[in-house]
Parts: sequence; structure tokens; C-alpha cells
Amino acid sequence: MFSKILKVIFGVVIVSSLFLQSANTQEQPEVPLNPYNYGMYESRFPAACGPIELVNSILEKRGFKAFSASLGRVGADPNGEPVFMTMVYRNKDQLLVTIETPQQVEKCILFLSFNTYEIPQEEIK
Repeated sequence: MFSKILKVIFGVVIVSSLFLQSANTQEQPEVPLNPYNYGMYESRFPAACGPIELVNSILEKRGFKAFSASLGRVGADPNGEPVFMTMVYRNKDQLLVTIETPQQVEKCILFLSFNTYEIPQEEIK
């Protein structure tokens, strides 16, 4: 009798968690994207960091030109305080992305990739 009750309770917990999980992952276009709401997690991403002046000097000497920048904000909220800035640089077919904080103490190169090409996009209205 007791084992049947435990099986029923266990079944209810499993089914409930499945329903709750699917409810949490449904897209809500009016709500800003926060990756942590989808079960994503922070990683110890390997990045090459150094004093901002040094990194900027290296990028300039290697011919990288910034072509876009964007701000990361607290809680992935478009109205949150800025907490970091990413910059995308190009040099011929190379693409390099950096990240830095508002204090401008250090700058990290997140990745350098090669054979970059444009993917045609439909015009955004």
C-alpha cells in the first residue's frame, strides 16, 4: 500500500515538472530574452584578456577595424544598466569579437574566426 502511494506521488511530481518546464520555455515575444530562463548556464569561456590599451594597440597594428558594438545590460533587460560592451572587428575575411566592462580596465578577445562571409538577409521592416 505504502509503495503504491509513493509511486503515485513520484508520478505526479514527474508529470508536474514536465508541464512546468514546458510552460517556462514557451516563447513570449514581448518579454526580453534572458538565456538563464531556458536552463542555460554561465561558462568559463576561454578568452585572451589584457589591458585595454594593449589589446586596442594589437588590433590596430593587425589592421582590425571595429564595425559594430552593442551593450549587455543587467538581467538581459533592454532598460537595465550597461554591464559590458561587445565589439565586432573585421580585417579582410577575419572576424574578431571583444568584450569590455564600463570601467575600461581590461578588454578580452572572445574569438577570432576566418573565412567570414555575408549571409543575405531579407530587408527588416
